[in-house]
Amino acid sequence: MEAITYQIENQVGERHWWFEGRRAILETVLRGLALPPAPTIYDLGCGTGQNLVMLQTLGNATGVDMSADALAFAQGRGCRSTLQGDLYALPIADDTADVVVATDILEHLDEDGRGAAEIRRVLKPGGLALITVPAFMWLWGSQDDVSHHRRRYTKAEVRRLLEGAGLEVQKLTYYNFLLFPPIFLGRLLIKLTRRKVASENTLTPSAMNGLLRGIFAAEGPWLRFAGFPIGVSVMAIARKR
Repeated sequence: MEAITYQIENQVGERHWWFEGRRAILETVLRGLALPPAPTIYDLGCGTGQNLVMLQTLGNATGVDMSADALAFAQGRGCRSTLQGDLYALPIADDTADVVVATDILEHLDEDGRGAAEIRRVLKPGGLALITVPAFMWLWGSQDDVSHHRRRYTKAEVRRLLEGAGLEVQKLTYYNFLLFPPIFLGRLLIKLTRRKVASENTLTPSAMNGLLRGIFAAEGPWLRFAGFPIGVSVMAIARKR
């Protein structure tokens, strides 16, 4: 991603509704899984570390990112264990991770199959991967451009990707369903007006932030047991056979 994207993420990631809501959903879903005591967790593409702080409460969590700037932000907020590395060649030994979390990272890769194969390599047999990616190419917006995304996905494409890497898909759903209509309309309006924005994360009025965060995070308990037919993003839970 561009350096300015990390700066914005570091500034707003702890309080912006999208980051807060996604983090709450991830925690709810992870706490609903049958994980071993003190699991070894790797947060791939950990960015500036907000999710990693949460993951440290669930087990022995290490953040991995290719950006030294991002890792410096993460370390500054108290992330105890970080590694600089490439998702094509993770600095992690084979069969060592109980859980791999890869939130909105595979869409950055030219060869996402190689990234998915690396996730499988580092997982222990029976280990779990929690993966999220943006949904639907027709939802492409300015945030995809500034974040240097290569693609957005359908559920079927995510299934083919993960199964092609040798992972067994246990759950696959769209999410960010409740806010799908206003997000779709907002992106359409930006396209029609040709508005230039450095990041969509700077567009939310502060008065709406708490409401949007609550609506988004409310999907977490539902996602522990069920899914949604459409959404802004895709979530998958996959197991290494």
